[in-house]
Amino acid sequence: MYGHPLYRHAPAFVQELLLTARSRSRAVLRQGAAYRRTVADLDRVQWMNEDALAADQAGQLQAVLRHAQLHVPHYREQLAGRDLTLDPRDLAGGLGALLPVLDKETLRSQAARLRSDDAKGPFLFRSSTSGTTGTPVHGWRNLPSIGVENAFVERQLMWAGWRPGDRRVWLRGDRIVPLQARRSTFWRHDRADNCLWMSSYHLREDTVPGYGQALARFRPVIIQAYPSAAAYLGQMLLAAGRRYRDPALLGVVTSSESLSQHQRSVIEEAFGVPVYDWYGQFERVIAIGTCEQGNYHLMPSYGLTEMQPCGDGTSELIGTGFHNPAMPLIRYRTVDRVVPADRGYLCPCGRHFPVIEQILGREDDQIVTGDGRPHIAPDFIFDGLPGLLEAQFVQPALNEIRIRVATQAGFGAPQEALLKQRAQERFGAAVAVHIDRVAAIERSSNGKFRGVVRTVGSASPTQAPVSASASATASV
Repeated sequence: MYGHPLYRHAPAFVQELLLTARSRSRAVLRQGAAYRRTVADLDRVQWMNEDALAADQAGQLQAVLRHAQLHVPHYREQLAGRDLTLDPRDLAGGLGALLPVLDKETLRSQAARLRSDDAKGPFLFRSSTSGTTGTPVHGWRNLPSIGVENAFVERQLMWAGWRPGDRRVWLRGDRIVPLQARRSTFWRHDRADNCLWMSSYHLREDTVPGYGQALARFRPVIIQAYPSAAAYLGQMLLAAGRRYRDPALLGVVTSSESLSQHQRSVIEEAFGVPVYDWYGQFERVIAIGTCEQGNYHLMPSYGLTEMQPCGDGTSELIGTGFHNPAMPLIRYRTVDRVVPADRGYLCPCGRHFPVIEQILGREDDQIVTGDGRPHIAPDFIFDGLPGLLEAQFVQPALNEIRIRVATQAGFGAPQEALLKQRAQERFGAAVAVHIDRVAAIERSSNGKFRGVVRTVGSASPTQAPVSASASATASV
């Protein structure tokens, strides 16, 4: 939409009318029967006990497997003649005895055979990842599956205190105004959705005061943002000796990038509210959200999640999605890692959803040095450094780390020396550490920030490959 000449050359008030019209048309299309049914079901499911959740999962999983057996060429061959009757107790060990793991390369090469043969009609959508780590992955979704996804995300917003119709801010990868614009209002009001769309592309030291003033005028109940965008805005506010404080604001909901502890701390200090982090993927097989108690929860009614132990206290996620019949993915290897909580832990929120202690992100978000040690989320080395706006690890070789830093006044030679010292202590004396000052950290084409850019080797040289029959896999 943003690249269309009608929008691009229109005055701001016309752009707002176009955004409003788009939201109204989307609501008509997406908030259909599947969406309404899911909204009602999610309210019921979130208070089920563990046995009821397992029974609900087994029923949904059985439907997915039978649909794949009948309509998806890739699975039709693998599941031919198999009895797909499931007992809730069958889920504990995962699906390794039934199907092998589906990896990203197979999804790329076999996309046509993974598409359901009954996925037809005008409301079938082809989409793709941003391709920040290599060749993009393509997939198919139908309109009901988009409505279901929206229902899950809205429940996350409601956990943060939002209710339908409340004011919210959207600070993500949307080109609200042309990239080359230097002097403008970098936000537009969508009145149908009561949402202030803000450009993350135009956040700069000289524009941040305007963003702060726009927030103060709009008074959002929640802010939905990329972690990097919210943290950058928060850091700039703090650097100017300011904090955003408004009793209307109840939370900041982050997604689409790995949220570091450093970013969380900056956001919460700058805005004075909790961060509610949402984890999902383009492939739509696993969802993890943050409850009112600040705990991460796996969503059992979104899909079946198998957690493959990696031998270091972390687990890799393997997911089977329940809500995309156009392209159902079964036992998809996400290459994302988490730290699971103790299996018997019950969150004080009262939900029996499994709890995740920490989301670590992709293997490609980790640094592995020449001694074979993985360094997960080493962003703590940035704590307490004044004038540091953003930083990115670049690893061109096993024993070389370059840290790109975007800075402002307050970050001088002593701060740079301290950062290098901390990094040297973290990665070891054998690793050459360099600090590279840059004007800004480059974003991907859709505005996403990558905390780690690796151009060397595998991120997990000591990790055994995930097998189809790994008995140690736990499922939730």
